[in-house]
Amino acid sequence: MSKTKSTIPDHVAIIMDGNGRWAKAHGLPRLQGHRAGAESVRAILLACRKIGVKYLTLYAFSSENWIRPRPEVTGLMSLLREFLREQSIELHKHKVRLRVIGHIQDLPLPVRRELNRVIDETAHYTEGHLVLALSYGGARKSQTPFAESRKKYSVASWRPKKLRKKRSHSTFICPMCPIRIL
Repeated sequence: MSKTKSTIPDHVAIIMDGNGRWAKAHGLPRLQGHRAGAESVRAILLACRKIGVKYLTLYAFSSENWIRPRPEVTGLMSLLREFLREQSIELHKHKVRLRVIGHIQDLPLPVRRELNRVIDETAHYTEGHLVLALSYGGARKSQTPFAESRKKYSVASWRPKKLRKKRSHSTFICPMCPIRIL
């Protein structure tokens, strides 16, 4: 069956989970699993561009990931910087704009600098969009949608434990991405 534009979604979102378990199952260190996951992103991004998917969102590092052992988190942050340096070439080659959702202020300064560099360098591209969700989720993720649902459906009993009113829902959903549930 040939794929027509109408059967290809504009937006694909992937929760990157299980890389550590994959590594363990193959007798490898967890970071090797994360590296393999990062390598798969290259193939996924290329396939998305080839078939016409305009937006690819990768839920890559949730706020819950900060509780992992320090060496693993440090390794993940190093891997992210390395990925950004290497992937920026591919982003330019395929005219893909990098965007980020989440609480990037939580990331180490060197990672934020690299993110900002690639975001700035690719800001003019409109053909494709790679959206990385970083330091997203947990209680922060659930606050706004549930608060909005509470208002809409009069669910008076729901009370968030920690409500950060200064946080916007745009930090964990992708306001620039079209959403179509299949």
